Amino acid sequence: NKSLKNKLLSGNKLCDAYAEEVSLYTSLLSSDIHALILDCYAK
Repeated sequence: NKSLKNKLLSGNKLCDAYAEEVSLYTSLLSSDIHALILDCYAK
């Protein structure tokens, strides 16, 4: 999901890996999943 990657450019490898894995399971992220990923980057 390239749009997700573009929105979440970060040096946080753990969150990058998490976002990548999630994107493999869903083509359209639900708001809940997106919030979890954003929360990861916010920490």
